[in-house]
Amino acid sequence: MQYDRPHRFVASVIYDLPIGRGHQWLNSKNGFLNRLATGWKQTVMFQAQSGQPWALPANVLYVQNAALQHDWNGSRIQVLKPCVAQQLDTGQINMLGYSKDYGCTSYNFLIVNTTYNPRYTPSYDPRVRYQPVRSADVSILKVTPINERMRTEFRVEIFNITNSFFVSQFSNGTQSINNNATDPSFGALYRSNVSAPLSNYPRQIQLGFKFIY
Repeated sequence: MQYDRPHRFVASVIYDLPIGRGHQWLNSKNGFLNRLATGWKQTVMFQAQSGQPWALPANVLYVQNAALQHDWNGSRIQVLKPCVAQQLDTGQINMLGYSKDYGCTSYNFLIVNTTYNPRYTPSYDPRVRYQPVRSADVSILKVTPINERMRTEFRVEIFNITNSFFVSQFSNGTQSINNNATDPSFGALYRSNVSAPLSNYPRQIQLGFKFIY
């Protein structure tokens, strides 16, 4: 269940740019210009997939769906209603103080006595997920033949060109949606706590050169 992704799409495109010898654009009789303009390729790899399911807290009854409408761009992202109550040994049920402060009038989560009770809830809930992953990597490659055996390759690569943010499946502890039901930050994610590689890396640009013989 931890690795459940209902939807995943990956597409890759390699395109020979129509410039240089034998093409419509920059098809010069000058040998130097032809060598400079010929051999350019562009590649694009795009991926989109559903977010990973959230890890439910242990020994807490998940009474009703707590997912909230939210966007992933804030510094503090409240993903779930933090409406939590606790069952006392007497059987009485009390709402936690931070839940009252939030404005909860009923509870979505119930903390139960764990002395003799096994785990009540499943480990993951597919109704509550991290944000979908949508990212694109782009590269431009220049291949220059020297003779029949040797050639050079020059490459410019841009990873995560849209500079999008998402939390990876390996996030845990303070770097994920808080699943400690007694913590006032329960159900919240702080983007400042999520560091690469537990999130995706921000946009990166790198240059490469290769001599092939």
